[in-house]
Amino acid sequence: MKSQLRFLNARSVFSLLCAITCVHALRAESSEPLGLETLPLLLIHVADYAPLADGSVAQSKVPPSSTKQQFNSAPQSTAVLPQATAEKSVADSFYFLGDAGVAFTQTMNIANHTASATVGSLTGAKLNLNIGARFDLGVGYQLTDSFALELASGLIWNSVSSVEGNLLGTTGGFVRIPLPLQGGQGNIYNVPFMLNGKFRVPLNKDKTHPIALTCGAGVGGIWSDASVNSITSTKATEIVPGAALSVNGNAFAFAYQANLGLEWQLVNHLYLGFGYAFLGTTALDYGAASFNTNAVGNTLVGIQADAIYTHSLLGTLRYEF
Repeated sequence: MKSQLRFLNARSVFSLLCAITCVHALRAESSEPLGLETLPLLLIHVADYAPLADGSVAQSKVPPSSTKQQFNSAPQSTAVLPQATAEKSVADSFYFLGDAGVAFTQTMNIANHTASATVGSLTGAKLNLNIGARFDLGVGYQLTDSFALELASGLIWNSVSSVEGNLLGTTGGFVRIPLPLQGGQGNIYNVPFMLNGKFRVPLNKDKTHPIALTCGAGVGGIWSDASVNSITSTKATEIVPGAALSVNGNAFAFAYQANLGLEWQLVNHLYLGFGYAFLGTTALDYGAASFNTNAVGNTLVGIQADAIYTHSLLGTLRYEF
């Protein structure tokens, strides 16, 4: 048994050497490269030299000249090595985007541009707001590899921290006496509708996870709702106990914004971004402010905010399709 195994191993080594010799010989005889089509003929040559079990050598029935002719006439391989893939263009494509983050809305300057004949007017009134939140959803169209147009809307929310300023009365105990305002609680909700233009500038050459600088600007409109209650004045409540002023109204105004950020491709078609956005508006008229008692008077008409300025830090997800 051991002698048979040794014999078989010797046959295997000898056959391998024969195959290598045939390959070198055929490559020397042929000026053309050898393709896969010549494999059967190569095996015939190997069989010519492969030892049989009795130690003899098998003779091929194919004449050597015929075999050589078949090698030379065999069709040559036309396989082309793969070339480096060109970077995929994203022009003429759509995408969805969503962002969320914190919103810092600057102090709102409030005035009533039409003074009330019975109550008076507000002087130096300001609405201080707490840090809030911003959420946006939108769709974009990539015009070129670096420029896109977006339609987006969302919600900006801030709660009221405090109210400052004075109520300047005109009748009764309030005649020309500044009444300092205090208190105030409620919320300001802003819903922007924006058309944005956005540029993307690549910062690295990593084709798997590219990083880009994003910057853009937009114009549109904003719908704002103010719900602020319990605005009081110590001096006013001394004269009319429990007197409090409320502003409950909404307004629409022109809005504009600008943004700057970084964007990183997580996987194919999906991008993660972080950035800063500024949004500003023109003046907003929230309508009338009213007291909770007729003892003071009826209303302060035309409560107006000079403008809204909001600074946001946002995280963004964008999906290309």
